[in-house]
Amino acid sequence: MRLFSPSERQLCRAISGLGYANPFLTERLQWEQKILGEAFESGEPVWSMKHAAGMETANLQKISQLAQSLSRDAQKRLAQGVVVEASDAQL
Repeated sequence: MRLFSPSERQLCRAISGLGYANPFLTERLQWEQKILGEAFESGEPVWSMKHAAGMETANLQKISQLAQSLSRDAQKRLAQGVVVEASDAQL
């Protein structure tokens, strides 16, 4: 058993891409849309002071929940003794 399934691995890469994206460019929205698919909600096209003040958008709240779920699942697998391959460890 691997730490992440192929779909989880793809999601991890997309979340990582969002983390490295410039929040002031449309690239951020493209990553959010890739992560959320049909659950993506159109919103403000630019990052603003309310985001900096900690007011997350609906998309970021959903992405946060996905990331937490991925982390919990990975933690359970690690506790079961799954062998971690280098590519999964990097994610």
